[in-house]
Amino acid sequence: MISKGRIVMASIHIIEDIEYYCSYLLVMKEGRLIYKGTRENFIKKVEGLVWEADSNKNILFNDINRDKVITTLATENLSYIRYISEEPLTPNSKMAEINLKDAYIAHSMI
Repeated sequence: MISKGRIVMASIHIIEDIEYYCSYLLVMKEGRLIYKGTRENFIKKVEGLVWEADSNKNILFNDINRDKVITTLATENLSYIRYISEEPLTPNSKMAEINLKDAYIAHSMI
């Protein structure tokens, strides 16, 4: 690996592009540094705050405030949603396994 033993700086908005080769992060929000540390600790800071649920499309979107939504996926009959909250917002919500993208979006929302 070319970057081994070196510092590589990337300014990027596509989180998936850095998830696999980045071990240390500096994250900025509105020109301010909001996080400096490992990828693992960045994710741990939002553990317990990211939830996922699936349900009938109309029911699910009515139950969750859009400001809390991280991602959605809708099929013809079913909707899947990941959201940030201190507690589940629907009866079938379960804690999500958090990835770097979830953590990045959650940090920008809190």
